[in-house]
Amino acid sequence: MSTPCRSVALSLILLLAGAALHAQTAQENLAAARKALKAREWDEAVLSAKAVLSSDPGNQEAHFILSEAYAGDGQDDEALLAAIDAYDAPRRGLRAASGWAGKARKRIKSLSPTLDEFLGLRGDAAGALMKQRKSADKAKRQYDVEWIEMVAFRVAPTEDVVLKDTGRRSEEYWRLRGHGGSKPKLESGYVRLLEEPKSWVFIDEGPGSKKDEQQIVLCRHPKGYIPMVVLDKDDLRTGERFALRYSVKWTPLKENPNGYKPRLYCFFLPKSRPGPTDKGVSITPTDPGAKVSFIHGEEDHSLRPTAEEKLKFELVKPDQWIDVEIRWAGKGSVLKVLIDDDVKLTTTPNEHDPLNMYIGFGFGDVEEGVIRNPRLNARRPK
Repeated sequence: MSTPCRSVALSLILLLAGAALHAQTAQENLAAARKALKAREWDEAVLSAKAVLSSDPGNQEAHFILSEAYAGDGQDDEALLAAIDAYDAPRRGLRAASGWAGKARKRIKSLSPTLDEFLGLRGDAAGALMKQRKSADKAKRQYDVEWIEMVAFRVAPTEDVVLKDTGRRSEEYWRLRGHGGSKPKLESGYVRLLEEPKSWVFIDEGPGSKKDEQQIVLCRHPKGYIPMVVLDKDDLRTGERFALRYSVKWTPLKENPNGYKPRLYCFFLPKSRPGPTDKGVSITPTDPGAKVSFIHGEEDHSLRPTAEEKLKFELVKPDQWIDVEIRWAGKGSVLKVLIDDDVKLTTTPNEHDPLNMYIGFGFGDVEEGVIRNPRLNARRPK
């Protein structure tokens, strides 16, 4: 066998081995989750189920185990959300999937009868639509068939009657929910900042950091440096007036004996590399002392807050997405920071604080931080 052929064969073997190991790990985690749930070890069941979902976000059984573990631990809100995810998860093998969906439906009914009633109405509407689809198909009205299928799939994409009659899998709906890769709708006037991931430059990133067209993952640096990423593109700087939107989540340090607090940064840099004249917004999301701050860089490369407001801890939790928006309408105007559409900080930067700069993100004292779907409006929003 020639050398190139050997290389291709070896690469294929390694690829298949990696895929098999990945699947084996997911199955092991799922088995551990089942075992922990049966033993009423709620925390262990949650951790194992989340481990499965990290590599297989549409795993219906893992969502159901997560719901049952939360319910057993008395966390009803989390249990309801997980049960909804289980009910709406991709139906892989309709017979088995219907069993998990039925169990999830029972959990939803026990926690929220009103929501269960809505799901029933949703299913009835889908069934009625599919009856109309059959009539249209019989009459050879192909346009109507396609239109009814589209509506039915949007009304109740995981109902068995829709999946069977249209032949579509609910992974499509799962992608629309943000778990698979399709892009969310872009607001008017905004541009996506991750269209070209290669334009984002890592600085002091830890092992495992990565980026794609939807999100940036920054992992802890072994020496404790602040991992950063900067958009090194002149035509995508903030401009004199702007609104910047993004979603962010963070995972706590695995070991934190000194009690360091996580910090979620958005930077505005005069150059595409960090320096003492940087500005930005810092969110400290844990109590006591949860706060959002406007920060300035110092000559010693430390970060000094010039304005800050306290946050309620329950608004920002580990491993949960929060939406952040930063608005500024130019010199002399108020800069606003919104978290989940609620204004949390207002401050007036001085005239020496132009923010028409490069955009960057960073994390302090977290195991991992993720920025999702950053987008910029440079049309001077009010």
